[in-house]
Amino acid sequence: MLIGDLNFSLGVTKSRGPRDKIDNFSDFFVSELATQKLLDIKPMKLKPTWINHHIEDQIAKIVDTFLVTEAMVGNFNILQQWVGSRGESNHSPILLKLKYHGPK
Repeated sequence: MLIGDLNFSLGVTKSRGPRDKIDNFSDFFVSELATQKLLDIKPMKLKPTWINHHIEDQIAKIVDTFLVTEAMVGNFNILQQWVGSRGESNHSPILLKLKYHGPK
């Protein structure tokens, strides 16, 4: 499992604002994710995890995420991500719920 702030979004559906285009490095990274068989766990509600807080030219993106292996997905019957409430930071916390269905 890889967790963290990618500093770019993995697609145009994960970005909004005046410059809501795909990030330059995204194509390469998405290709590498496929090669490594890592899956991007989609949040239950698509809301941004980062906002730049500029009055003009405000941009909001989903840049914080959980990436998991295909094998890990097969071992859990519930694998859900959601975005928590933002405090003073420009990033919101991300949370992951796992429910294992194998032997205890």
